[in-house]
Amino acid sequence: MSTVLPRIDGARIHAALEAFAQIGATGDGGVHRLCFSEEDNQARAALRRWWEQLGLAVRTDPAANMFGRWDNGADGPAIVLGSHLDTVPRGGRFDGALGVIVATEVVRCLMEAGVRTHHPLEVVNFTGEEPNPFGRSTIGSRAVAGKLHPQELQAAGPGGETLAQALARFGGEPGRIELARRTNADVAAFLELHIEQGRVLESAGLPVGVVTHIAGIRRLSCRLVGEANHAGTTRMSERKDALAAAAEVVLAVEELAKRTGEPAVGTVGRLEVEPNAPNIVPGAVTLTVELRHVDGALLDRMVEESRELIQQVANRRGLAAYVEVAMATQPVSMHPRVVEVLARACRQAGVPYMELPSMAGHDAAHMAAVAPTGMLFVASRDGKSHTPEEFTEPEVIEQGARAMLAAVLELDRALASGRKEG
Repeated sequence: MSTVLPRIDGARIHAALEAFAQIGATGDGGVHRLCFSEEDNQARAALRRWWEQLGLAVRTDPAANMFGRWDNGADGPAIVLGSHLDTVPRGGRFDGALGVIVATEVVRCLMEAGVRTHHPLEVVNFTGEEPNPFGRSTIGSRAVAGKLHPQELQAAGPGGETLAQALARFGGEPGRIELARRTNADVAAFLELHIEQGRVLESAGLPVGVVTHIAGIRRLSCRLVGEANHAGTTRMSERKDALAAAAEVVLAVEELAKRTGEPAVGTVGRLEVEPNAPNIVPGAVTLTVELRHVDGALLDRMVEESRELIQQVANRRGLAAYVEVAMATQPVSMHPRVVEVLARACRQAGVPYMELPSMAGHDAAHMAAVAPTGMLFVASRDGKSHTPEEFTEPEVIEQGARAMLAAVLELDRALASGRKEG
């Protein structure tokens, strides 16, 4: 049964999407707005102007995160909602930006309707969610969670600029990065709306998903060393072909993920072949194995099985194998109470939904260490993302925005009730 809510203005959302899509537009429907680029700077300036016009109090924290706050006469910890404006190279117009725009529309609706909430509301644009030249991602949300360490600020990108210098250039204070950290004392909860970036919702014929978990990730760096030799004179029985071994590993990782079962995924997305010549048997290959799962124990098992299968391939072919874990993030559960609130909000808003895990990383994964956190997904057409073809239907966006509005009000009531009981 749906509940009467302040009216979400879909036309405003789509106008804002179009306006931000012009900043870094690629000409084919895509957006190229890399973190710390001039386009990123222009988008931030546009966001600041928009928020100030709406009457939000705008500030930039030491990690260059942008916050637009509406106190609404309330005190205590804020409900924070938002996402990020930066994109991948030649990405789409919806990833990240939609979450910031919908969050702004939700707060704007409440302001215009004169709704009094029990908590201040903040909209956030996190710094550098996407990978960037400094070898870091989710920079801003990691800082808010106290996970961005001072030594990481010395990472250098092209031209020798450090991450610290880039943050300062965008209004941050890297020398006080620890002050970006927030806790449950001043953040009551965090909500993020995002495109799904997959086909689950579309396949189910549903517009919205309530995220239950965010997958953990393991990236294994693997080097297979054989023997380079003449491609014409080296008999097949004598070869120690590193690329042939790598091909076996690629297929074995695929089979491992299938055997583990949904929602496990395994990918070999990068191969470097040496010497990479048409008339030389490949002597060495460096490859990256990426594994994802929402269950930490199963993810660890996939890592160990990957190590074993790589070694087995190498032993059978007379090669040397070197494997190390290059990157590891843990699976994160969305807060059960917030998941429940989001599901209830979808029902109140009359929005069909399902619960599902996120197999991609998000700022919400770090915010879960700060305060009770939840995510809403909206369906992606053909599951496409990080490409100019990225698209979500306007009516689906409006349904997601209505669900987010209902969630903010429901969460505000639930948290206020909990505080009174406490």
